[in-house]
Formats: sequence, C-alpha cells, structure tokens
Amino acid sequence: MIISGQVWRCAAASLQGSSHKKTAKPCQDFSCIRRPSDAVVVIAVADGAGSAAFAEDGAAIAARTAARTLCSLLKEAGFANEAAPGALRSAVEAARRSVETEASSRKIKSRELASTLLLILASPKFVALAQIGDGAVVLRDRTGRLICLTEAEPSEYINETSFLVSPDALNQMQVSLWEGEVAQLAVLSDGLQLLCLKMPERTPHERFFIPVFDFAEHMADEKRDRDELLNFLNSGRVKEHTDDDITLVLAAFNENRRCKSDLDQPDRV
Repeated sequence: MIISGQVWRCAAASLQGSSHKKTAKPCQDFSCIRRPSDAVVVIAVADGAGSAAFAEDGAAIAARTAARTLCSLLKEAGFANEAAPGALRSAVEAARRSVETEASSRKIKSRELASTLLLILASPKFVALAQIGDGAVVLRDRTGRLICLTEAEPSEYINETSFLVSPDALNQMQVSLWEGEVAQLAVLSDGLQLLCLKMPERTPHERFFIPVFDFAEHMADEKRDRDELLNFLNSGRVKEHTDDDITLVLAAFNENRRCKSDLDQPDRV
C-alpha cells in the first residue's frame, strides 16, 4: 500500500562472513532503524569484536539502545541540526552504560560484549553521526556527489579499532554534522570497506555506490528490497573481497510516497 507523504524508505541486510562460518561463529553485526518522524531516520550499526565471547549480544544491545535513546532525546529537544551532536553523544554514552550493565548482570567483563558503533541521524537537509570504531557512512546528495562522512580511525596499527567499551572510547568518539540536500544514504560495517572505498583516502567507489544508490532510490517493498540486498551481499562480486561479516543499510528520501510495510519495523538483522 502506498501512502502519500515525505518519508525515508529504508532497507537493511547483514550476512555472516565465510571466516565465521568456518569457525562456527554467528554473524556478529547488528543494525537498527527507527523513524521518529516521516522526515527523520535514525540508523545504528554495530560490529561485534571477533575476540569477544558474546559479541553479537553486545552489538545488538549497543545498536538498539543508541537508536532508542537518540529518538527519545530528539523528541524532547526537537529535530534541529544544532541539537544533533549533543544528542548523539548522550545516546552513545547510554549505549555504553547498557552494555556495561548487561556485563555486570552476566558476571562477565564488558569486553566480552565489545562492539563498534555507528549512530546516524538523517534528515533531508543534514546528516549527523557519531562513530566509535570502524565502518563507514556514505551519502549521495541531490547533485549526484558521493561523499564519505566518516573518517579513518587514528590508530598506530593496521586493523586496530576502538570498541564502545574501550577505556578511552568516549574521548575518541568522532561526532560530525554534514549539511546539504540528501538524496540517499548508506551505512556499512567494516567488512565492506575495502570493496566500496578507495583507501587510504576513503573516497567512495562510483562503481559500487552509483548502482546501490540507484537501487535505493526506487525501493518500495520492504521484504523484496531486503531480499535483493541479501542477494547482492551474497554475490561472488562481494564475497571475493571479504570473508568478514557484512552489513549494508540503505536509506532514500522520497517526497511522494512510502510503503506501509516500512512503518513500525525498527530492528533488522
């Protein structure tokens, strides 16, 4: 059923990496989407640490708590761009506390629930994000420009990353605000970075993102779109570049229509 109105349409998919299949580990990525209003979407993506015993649980707790808290804070403060950075920081802090509380209840170290976290607030006029660890956020604006909003982590070693429960994580958190006309948005875990970003400059690959954003522009059916995303992530083109868990969340702002199936479906894995 199509309903008129200005809305974000979204699709998300995660896929277990071949390296995790070999070691019988579950997919440790988790994504969460919430729509506090038609013109605003909140996306959280967490990638569990491979060395953490309960990484998939930590990723789910972190993403769900961050997204839920951000929506609550924004309803109180309003959805203006100037309120976004502070709300993002507070939501990430709440996610960290939630993970630590869960670790305490299980009588385990919080590092056993370790994950990265990307938290995004998107409107048609701006995108604000908070980042702890790796992963990337790329958008296409109304002029067709591809822009990577996330920066490389300051790290001394290759493949070293920060986690939400790391001692200095909140101090290392990157918070940024981009203002402009947003058309489509992609949020991805680090398993896709080498395929879709030119390193080390982190420039988006046009051959990856243009077809992906063209697909996002015409999303209309939640189940079908998710199935198509899963087929893409499971394709040889993707698998030959990574053996890690991979997550891709797409959002497209459309002023004319939305799908009823998009409503009230906040969590997708």
